[in-house]
Amino acid sequence: MSLQTVLQRENQQWKVDYDATVASITNDSDIGRVLGDISVLSKQFTDKLNQSLEQAQKALPQIEREIGKIEEDLRQKLPELRQRMEELMRQLEEALGNKNRQETPPQSRTREI
Repeated sequence: MSLQTVLQRENQQWKVDYDATVASITNDSDIGRVLGDISVLSKQFTDKLNQSLEQAQKALPQIEREIGKIEEDLRQKLPELRQRMEELMRQLEEALGNKNRQETPPQSRTREI
């Protein structure tokens, strides 16, 4: 099957004019139908992608605000968390110190001769 490719000059380069090339193929041929379907699917994909990007851009300020709130909450709770960790470390050190003292056998004050 012969195929006529339509070219157009753009920015001093030759490029294939996809729509015109597809239109040159008869709609009755299998290739024509496949190319037409690909064109439709490509347009649908592009439209959906653009919609998704627009939705993401609209949601971005809200996401930034939420992240800011979380960051502020963490900054406010950080001193309390630090204090709790220091208290926990102190308690662990005390517990380990007591355990070491309990495991050390008492020394006898008498000597064998």
